[in-house]
Amino acid sequence: MLQIANQARMLVVDDDPFVDLPGRGGIRLAALDQIRAVIFVGSFSKVLSASFRCGYIAAPAEIATDIAELKMITVVNSSRFSEMMIAEMIKSRRYHKHLLKLGKRLDEAKAEYGAKLESLGLDAFSAETDGYYSYLMLPKGRSDLELAKTAGRAGIFIAPSTIFSADESQQDPAIRINITRVNDSRFYNFMRQQIGT
Repeated sequence: MLQIANQARMLVVDDDPFVDLPGRGGIRLAALDQIRAVIFVGSFSKVLSASFRCGYIAAPAEIATDIAELKMITVVNSSRFSEMMIAEMIKSRRYHKHLLKLGKRLDEAKAEYGAKLESLGLDAFSAETDGYYSYLMLPKGRSDLELAKTAGRAGIFIAPSTIFSADESQQDPAIRINITRVNDSRFYNFMRQQIGT
């Protein structure tokens, strides 16, 4: 990807809101590229609180300068107060301690999620996920949109994978699952009724 970007003289934006979680695998594109043709975008909203509409970028100096200037002019997403609180959490190492606790809770939730999927006879698109989200594969021929509508009538929110796809016809039916929110027995009971296992 980096070679193609280099040949085409284009920038790559690598957006990962879960990069700070412990135990992440792989190598960041920005690290491979040494931030020459990659702009890395991170966020604190997913790992701290959605109330912190605050993130960060790593980019070539001239691009970072332009983005910082634009932010100073517009200031549309985050408050200085939030930024100061996050900076203090990082400096005092409370952010690091929070990430370790969050990582442990996420690992426990993933284990429970995996066991429940197995009991339903369903599979995830990938057994390993580094963030909060997993794609739960549905039986062939099952409409993820119809399942989401049925779930909505039962008071259960389901995100059909169709809404994340550029071409609906080229994808298998699936639903996006927030692993941190699937410890509710209503969700599994609903899925058991719907898939007939």
